[in-house]
Amino acid sequence: MVATELQQIAQVEIEDFNRVSKIFLEDCIAAKRHYSDVEKEKLNYLQFINAATAAGLNCHQSLFQNAHDWLIWTLSDEINYGNEVKFDDKRLTDFLNSKNEFISQNALGVIFYWLGNLFYYSWHRGGLKEFADEYYNRFIILVKSYFRKGIPPELGQDQFINTVCHMLAWAINNKKDTAADLATSVEFIFPQVSELNQKKIAMQLATGGAKFTTKKSDVWAKIGLDHFATLLGKHDKLHLHSIYYTNHLDELETDFSEMLGAISTYKDSISHISPIEAKYERAKIFGVIRGLIKKCLEEGKAKLASEVLCSYAGVDEELQALEHQLFIVVNYDRGVLLTSDTSLEKLENNFSQTFVDLIVESNRFLSAKVILDDLPGFNLEEPENLGVPVKSRGREFESKLINHYQFDKLTSDSLNAVESMIVLPGLQHPIQALMMKYMGTTLPINASLEKSLPSRKCNKVLLWCFGTRSSDIEAKLVRGILSASGIEVEVADILSETKESFLMKYYSSEYDLIWLATHGEYNHELPHKSTIEILPEYTIELSELQNTISGSDKQRMIFLNICDGATASTLNALYDIGFGASICGASQAVLSHIWPIEIESALIYGLVYAHFISGGKNYWEAYELTVKTILKGNGDVFRIIDEIVEKYDSEGEAVRLLVNLDKNIRDNIYYWGSGVFYN
Repeated sequence: MVATELQQIAQVEIEDFNRVSKIFLEDCIAAKRHYSDVEKEKLNYLQFINAATAAGLNCHQSLFQNAHDWLIWTLSDEINYGNEVKFDDKRLTDFLNSKNEFISQNALGVIFYWLGNLFYYSWHRGGLKEFADEYYNRFIILVKSYFRKGIPPELGQDQFINTVCHMLAWAINNKKDTAADLATSVEFIFPQVSELNQKKIAMQLATGGAKFTTKKSDVWAKIGLDHFATLLGKHDKLHLHSIYYTNHLDELETDFSEMLGAISTYKDSISHISPIEAKYERAKIFGVIRGLIKKCLEEGKAKLASEVLCSYAGVDEELQALEHQLFIVVNYDRGVLLTSDTSLEKLENNFSQTFVDLIVESNRFLSAKVILDDLPGFNLEEPENLGVPVKSRGREFESKLINHYQFDKLTSDSLNAVESMIVLPGLQHPIQALMMKYMGTTLPINASLEKSLPSRKCNKVLLWCFGTRSSDIEAKLVRGILSASGIEVEVADILSETKESFLMKYYSSEYDLIWLATHGEYNHELPHKSTIEILPEYTIELSELQNTISGSDKQRMIFLNICDGATASTLNALYDIGFGASICGASQAVLSHIWPIEIESALIYGLVYAHFISGGKNYWEAYELTVKTILKGNGDVFRIIDEIVEKYDSEGEAVRLLVNLDKNIRDNIYYWGSGVFYN
């Protein structure tokens, strides 16, 4: 296919591949204006196979936003489309009935390839639902006829089975009235197809559709494991084991070795890529173990859930945090599930409404685009400024949060005997600050799944402040606050520093606290490529800070007083792809902001935090006190700030910055909810 050749030209880098493919697409569309209908048909076909293949490649790398556009471009000549896209769906019929021998002979296979990717995308992402619905209705009749009469040779068994499996997965959520018939047909054809396609069918029925067949999902999983082991893909074995053990937890508890072997096989398959790319891969396919984790937690087996999670995340055995973890399952069937080694609590609510309301309001407050892919008709609003919070919606956001999480119904006793919490799935919600307001206490978020080392005493600090209106004053005031209590403070001289010197200091074990106050840029489409601006001409990408910090038996602190430093991906998995969540671990805790925050707010947050560090509090205690202080309101905050300004700001720079700060910061979660503490 043309797109396959373009991928080779692009050296398999998906960004380059998409760029080259789009140029080809634009050329095809432009050329149609100058040719006859016969030649235009050829160009339409070239456009279709190029865009369809590009959609497939982006789908299977879970780059769904890219896949959406390519699926649109298969049947539309609108590159810069608006809300109303015009589709030339007559093209499919033209391809099938073409007088061009090459087109007519290959059209059916290409169309079914396109259909498979359309349903794969719509099933995973929830988008293009009406579009997928239209083509489901149109082609399900053809599919049923092929079940009765046989699969046409020009289509081929492999492509047919692949597409039908994707159609079934989509139909289970979106076309329940026909899903049973389709699943029954798939089971019926199972003995008649090749071993490879039997494997595909067993996988699909194990993961969805088994309830319509004569066997349960765990039986289909066992068939896949017992008969098609050599044909299973890099994570298929893991997926099937998870499905099987979801129904046989007793076997998993008795002997974890089979599950561990499946995890090891998967880890080996991605061992050639970088640590951050491997983390991204694991997040994209987290669904293969999600059901098993949920089952463990429902049954109160938090330690077993931790063992599965830690092994899957690649945490070294001696570092795994298997005990004393509080799991918070955000999207539990009837509300919110909290469970640990010693307790199990279900906060039931009108889940079908509160969770939808929360996601809608989260999107509005955070200017985000989180979707509910298993909710037909979910309306995804287009934010005015992607990723930038809308302060005026703070009160409504808090209201929806507490309606769903119900922390006002809990007491601090719920947190006894646990050391940190794991939130599933990870969402951009200020859970720690919310718990602090309604329960009076909270816990660190264990994004690394590692047991934290004891906290270092703060003796030496590196201040790296650059690039914002408050950088200089923040460096000046924080240095004054910390130095006054005997802490050694090194302020980076930005004019003489280099990217290499930054990395050398970052990986050095001599600093107990590294404080960065600069610009953070979270990449919403490719979170593993997020950056921090460290110098006028240099940024640091997340992948450059992935190595282990050595030389310490205690945990140091990284304070990223930057926008989005605590923001991470929301891939329905662990919240662990972003600066704060990715660089924390046993030897390093991280404090940062979960959304873009104004200069004035970041400065106040930093000064209050420094105040408590200078008073001898450890890094976690200082975080708790910072949140509590801001929750008390402007009066308590400015009593601390006024004292700092009087001592260290003789020129009044801070006053000029802070004069326009809102008068009631405690009333808006935007101010007190941004800080997140990871370990």
